[in-house]
Amino acid sequence: MPKSDRQLTGERDWRTTFVVSACLFFSSFRPAIAADPPQLAVYVMNVDGNELRKLAQAPDRRWHAAPSWSNDGKLVLFHAHSKDVATVDSHIFVVRDDGTDVKDLGAGANASWSPDNKQIVFNIPDGHADKGQAGIWVMNADGKGRQWLFAGTSPRYAPDGSRILFVSSHEGNQSIYVYDVIEGMSKKILQEPYQQQPGSARWSQDGKRVGFVDERTGKFELILIDAVAADKKPVIRFRGLIGGPIAWAPYHKIALWVKSKDPAEPQRLHLLDPDTEDSPVILSQQDTGTLNFDPAWSTDGQRLLFVSDRVLTPATPAEAARPD
Repeated sequence: MPKSDRQLTGERDWRTTFVVSACLFFSSFRPAIAADPPQLAVYVMNVDGNELRKLAQAPDRRWHAAPSWSNDGKLVLFHAHSKDVATVDSHIFVVRDDGTDVKDLGAGANASWSPDNKQIVFNIPDGHADKGQAGIWVMNADGKGRQWLFAGTSPRYAPDGSRILFVSSHEGNQSIYVYDVIEGMSKKILQEPYQQQPGSARWSQDGKRVGFVDERTGKFELILIDAVAADKKPVIRFRGLIGGPIAWAPYHKIALWVKSKDPAEPQRLHLLDPDTEDSPVILSQQDTGTLNFDPAWSTDGQRLLFVSDRVLTPATPAEAARPD
């Protein structure tokens, strides 16, 4: 990797930064600095809304985030904080897809599986309570063999495992980069200078595009960029009261959370076609909870993970069918 990357020590977790910087406009995005933070958990449902259930809630942890399926669909990663997102003590957990055998893999956040499920890439936020070096790390699937890679946050393996997508501010403003695993070099793929808080970027299922939510001139935008031809102009797909991380489905739709007009209303997961001008369509089972965010698709596109503060009530019939 470039020498300049090796000299960096890391960056603050984007979630903490975003809460502070965006609170005047969007205080309900992460109500993490409240005196009594919400109790969150990881939920799973079929894409049509059936079989909704709580998958995991880490012991003695309130704020949960960033669930991620293993590529065989048998395991789920997520991270959790003891109090809220501003409490820099997140640990990574793994749980079976039936909700059993929750294991603590140690300090870290924003974990992502390698395509063969043998390794996990993740980041340790700056100032973490466990005193680990801030930046992007890799470890074995059992939490052992930790190795620091480079400065940055929110890493994601490409679908073929050849690249790692991440966010970094080593050139000034936060921007989005791709690290080539074979060559050991990083390349900036977001060129326009409007990136205030690009947060977590996500690969499309074919690895050709990257999507993220950013804020520019007081407006939140869903932005799509070419992951290979970095000179191509980013596409602004949607503007509104929206938030990421987004999640690309295998059938090319994007899940993200949306609020219709009022920033104080609950955030609900919607589905959006990246290649049309259609408005986002609300997913099923979004009528409860004030926070519904961080969606993640199973590899077959049949199940959806997400984080919520809801309290489950007896199951009701699904309100929507599987999107086309």
